[in-house]
Amino acid sequence: MEYLFNFSVSFSGGGLKRLLAYAEYFEKNGGAYFIVHVSLQGKFANHQNNIYYYVEQSSFQRLLNDCGYLGEISRKHPEVKVYFSYGIPIYKRHFKVNWFHLSNLLPFKDSKIKLSLKDEVKMHLLKKRVTAGFKRCDVISAESQHSLDVIGQSYLGKKVLLQNGVNDELVETNGSIRSNTAVTIGAYSYKNLDLLVKVFDEIKEKHGLEKLLIVGEVNTIGKCSFLRRVDIELLGAVPQKRVYELLSESRVYLSMSMIENSSNASLEGVLLCKMAYLSFIPPHLELLKSVPYREEEICGHKVLVSHQEDVRKNLQQVSWRDVILEMLEVAKVHL
Repeated sequence: MEYLFNFSVSFSGGGLKRLLAYAEYFEKNGGAYFIVHVSLQGKFANHQNNIYYYVEQSSFQRLLNDCGYLGEISRKHPEVKVYFSYGIPIYKRHFKVNWFHLSNLLPFKDSKIKLSLKDEVKMHLLKKRVTAGFKRCDVISAESQHSLDVIGQSYLGKKVLLQNGVNDELVETNGSIRSNTAVTIGAYSYKNLDLLVKVFDEIKEKHGLEKLLIVGEVNTIGKCSFLRRVDIELLGAVPQKRVYELLSESRVYLSMSMIENSSNASLEGVLLCKMAYLSFIPPHLELLKSVPYREEEICGHKVLVSHQEDVRKNLQQVSWRDVILEMLEVAKVHL
């Protein structure tokens, strides 16, 4: 029980996938401490070796002191040597090894990516807190080399690439019956849904597509003209198992995202859909670096196009177990 993982703001998406993988591994390998969001109570009821602390903070509480609970936990468990923080700034060295993992690249975005005023303020503040905490970190990790480059050349010796893993059920899933649908995961503004819909319109006849499925929180989309279209269906947030089903049933995966740390959704999309159309951004290029793909210009934008059979033959897939073992090796160097 030398490890404490802070996933307290990760209750969906890639953060939840990493949390579940880490929790499952340590439950089978001696146990660890986890700080998680209160909405996940009951998720780990069958775990006997891990110990979970459930926290809930309002936006105001996070603004004032988003790690106020950490001092008490550190005093309660002096045996903890390694603290792994998923996206939460490190304000104080409570432990021997302090590890920050960059979970969100938006604080380091360029000026071309526009957010609401509220989100702009939040990201500006988060960037200041994250970068101020780097000097207190022993390890700084991210899910793509691009993310490590974006945060700058300082602290070079601390930086580690800790990519996303692939779930076993994802590798085993391979839909044989395809519907005439395209699918995308995520509905935030940086996902660039306006462009995505235009790309869908350009390729729908070519691939015999009848409908575009959008998975993600509907209230993040805003007012868009395509919301009333009969060939576009908003599914909202759906369970992960259903996401896999939608991907394996659809012909085409689409992502026109303007920024990504490393897109876990795109990794799943290229593995499960027959084809994928991805925006021309560094993390997508990293994802396909070992895969034959082509570049097309669609709607005035350069787009990456891959085929499932090429992806499955060539993509260098890493299991979550491998990711965790790599993390443990890095941690041991600092112990």
